[in-house]
Amino acid sequence: MKLLYLDESGSTGIDLENKMQPFFVLAGICVDVKNWHTTNDYFEQ
Repeated sequence: MKLLYLDESGSTGIDLENKMQPFFVLAGICVDVKNWHTTNDYFEQ
């Protein structure tokens, strides 16, 4: 089984051309469940 986490930042609505919010970032990570603790420990460091 895989664990997936996605997060976005930079836009507060549907107006993607708003000059006050020039950036939109979408990031994620997909990790096999058996490697989750190793990955989590790495990010906590």
